[in-house]
Amino acid sequence: MTSKADTTEAFVWNRLPGATKPVVAGLLDQDGDRLLFTYGASCRRRKSAISLYSHSLPPGLR
Repeated sequence: MTSKADTTEAFVWNRLPGATKPVVAGLLDQDGDRLLFTYGASCRRRKSAISLYSHSLPPGLR
């Protein structure tokens, strides 16, 4: 896999409990000095969805 020095976003993958294949959890985006994470809609709709960071649970994963 190759990467570019000017890349400002990346997809985050996660393997859900009991799953054999990873799924896209969301998008990590750079905004200046900050990194922002947005959960993907398809991830949030899953009944087996889990939070990647328990201190910032999005609606639907609480």
